[in-house]
Amino acid sequence: MATKIRIVEKFNESVKHINKANEVSTDISYAQKELERASNTIYQTLEWTIKILLYEIFPDSYLNQKEHSIIEATSFPKKLDLLKKNISPTFEAQNIDINIIKELKKIVRNNPEHSGYIPHYNSLLKVINETRKIIANYFVDTETNLDKVIENNIVV
Repeated sequence: MATKIRIVEKFNESVKHINKANEVSTDISYAQKELERASNTIYQTLEWTIKILLYEIFPDSYLNQKEHSIIEATSFPKKLDLLKKNISPTFEAQNIDINIIKELKKIVRNNPEHSGYIPHYNSLLKVINETRKIIANYFVDTETNLDKVIENNIVV
């Protein structure tokens, strides 16, 4: 199981890839590869983050068999829904929009991974920002270690 430190490292890796794509934007092929890496890495970060949070909420595999079967299954939306129903404070209270994460998965990660599409840049930024909020709000003392996306010398 990934640690919170490893999750922060993986998040920062995703940011590094999107920043690299910004740096080399004139080299379309290389920029596309960096966006693909960023999209895969951010959803890997999300998967790990969701699992850690769910295991903190449902630590006992015997008492929480149903929940553990969802956690270990492959359905990302079911895990996200389970977390949304049980996380405290709520995502809404923390101004986190998990619908962005769910609805944009297809164009940010699945289409690039399975069909060779270029990840949609602005959608990827939205997913990175929502992921940042989850990590910053639910993992103690991690926000200062989260890298920022830089566009045209502007931190976004």
